[in-house]
Amino acid sequence: MPDPAPSSAPPDTPAPSTADNTTTPTASKRVRTVHIRSLVNFADSRELAQVMLDAVTAHKHLYEDAGILHGDINPNTIAICAFPREPGARAVGALLDCDEPLRTVKV
Repeated sequence: MPDPAPSSAPPDTPAPSTADNTTTPTASKRVRTVHIRSLVNFADSRELAQVMLDAVTAHKHLYEDAGILHGDINPNTIAICAFPREPGARAVGALLDCDEPLRTVKV
């Protein structure tokens, strides 16, 4: 079997690192740094309202698309997700701990 095609890089040159996302521009679009905050640590009333709307919307989609009710929505199951490396990106609300959801049956 013939040898594989020779590399253009000298044999002792390390392969480019992707850990810092400099060699793969699309990686930075898929990987995000997220800081999670408790619902009680909202920045202002506008952020709180938006986060609550996001959580209600998530619950609506759970119910309409999968017939699932969360079953335990409280301040501990709604989180604020902020993206510190993205200037201008708004924080979003996330619905957590859907451990024992309630299944619904449409009549």
